[in-house]
Amino acid sequence: YELGRSVSIISVGLAATALMGIIRREGGGWALAGATAALFLGTYENGGAFFDLVRNDGLQIGLLAWALLAIRTGWVRFAGLLLTAAFLTKHTAALYGLTGLWWLWHHKGPTLARRFAAYSVLPALACTLGLTIQSDGLFLTYILDVPSSHPFVAKRFFWTAPKELFLAMPWTL
Repeated sequence: YELGRSVSIISVGLAATALMGIIRREGGGWALAGATAALFLGTYENGGAFFDLVRNDGLQIGLLAWALLAIRTGWVRFAGLLLTAAFLTKHTAALYGLTGLWWLWHHKGPTLARRFAAYSVLPALACTLGLTIQSDGLFLTYILDVPSSHPFVAKRFFWTAPKELFLAMPWTL
């Protein structure tokens, strides 16, 4: 378990470091950057206490945080490859690519947006195709059929999640 836990802990630490980089990039001081990282790390218990578990969530958070920082700084090739790696940890990471693409298109121009798409979408599609072929179709079945078999819990969607977001909003602002 030591190796798996180490990957999780290091990844969460790297996510906190990326958050500090994002705040500094936006013009915030070191105190605000440190407070942001501390706030993130302070979500340990309320976020499910998974930061130190042998799970892929910590790795995904670390990869996503650095991908977002790379998008913001214009390192689109690096961002695309990090996003692809995050996609391979948990497939919901692909949604961050859409927001990153939108932001790049509107703030950096279509050239960087296209480059980001090439370095994120094409490797992700190649990996998906390769893994699907290698697994005789089971990979695609896993990423499409397994999530669709989970029940929709209306109370969580319409009440619990908005309530938690509303309670967290003062801290995130």
